[in-house]
Amino acid sequence: MTGRAVVVALGVLVGLGALAAPAAARPSTVVQAVPCPNGQPVGPHVACTGPVTHRAGGGGGVVTIVVSVLVGLAVAAVAAVFVRRRLALDAARPLPAPRPKRPS
Repeated sequence: MTGRAVVVALGVLVGLGALAAPAAARPSTVVQAVPCPNGQPVGPHVACTGPVTHRAGGGGGVVTIVVSVLVGLAVAAVAAVFVRRRLALDAARPLPAPRPKRPS
């Protein structure tokens, strides 16, 4: 990659980071109801008072998006290098001799 391409890639990454930071800093405005423990009601005649929640960790949100964008850009850059090399190799090859025409 050229120096110019590296500078452009870094600029894109910094821009994405600047856009992602305010989204991560916003507080959640969703009102939390009391969830059912372990995803089930407490007793036979007791309804759940909130959504069923599972405490398995989860969400990376912005981090997941930023990492997936970085991986996508890296894959695209590697693919571009391979395609460029292949085009250069194909351009350097001599043209094949034309095949003789069959009589009609």
